[in-house]
Amino acid sequence: MQGYTPQQVKRAQLAREQMGILGFPTQKDHERYIANNLIHNSQVTIEDIRIAYDIFGKSIPALKGKTKQKKPAVVPNTPLQRLPHKIFKNIRNVFLCCDFVSVNGIIFYVSKSRNIGFATISAVNNRKSETMINETTRVINKYGKRGLTVNEIFADNEFHPIIDAVATIHVNLAAAGEHVGDIENHNKALQERM
Repeated sequence: MQGYTPQQVKRAQLAREQMGILGFPTQKDHERYIANNLIHNSQVTIEDIRIAYDIFGKSIPALKGKTKQKKPAVVPNTPLQRLPHKIFKNIRNVFLCCDFVSVNGIIFYVSKSRNIGFATISAVNNRKSETMINETTRVINKYGKRGLTVNEIFADNEFHPIIDAVATIHVNLAAAGEHVGDIENHNKALQERM
């Protein structure tokens, strides 16, 4: 603000206010609006605009709206890290709970391991046996890739079709009208948050 009179500073502030009202045009566009008398009865002059840029610099709201986002850094492909043996020994056997949950008319297949607490969720088209088998197999393979073994599956009675598909794994189905508490609590939390 050094080198300018109080009146020039006041007029520069007025120019900056007008810039905000106009939606933060560039300096060149703002000057063009004034030069071509596109803003009727404007008290701001081209000189006021230039002084405003000299005193205040570029408008921060204008920069935020017009600055291009920098290209993000590339995330390197990192190989899966082996679990420490001490941890791996304690969680090697997985007890899996499975269920379907519907949120806003969209059906999700949900699984959660009892001992690890790792949960998966995926949108599915239906609750048919083929879908159950495919999604359960996908989750079992996901654990298998990390060297973990699914030993037992806990699910509602509707999961009866998976028994033959996962013959090597014990499937513990809840009685008719009963539910698996672990996954039901998880599903309620999902429904509240989605």
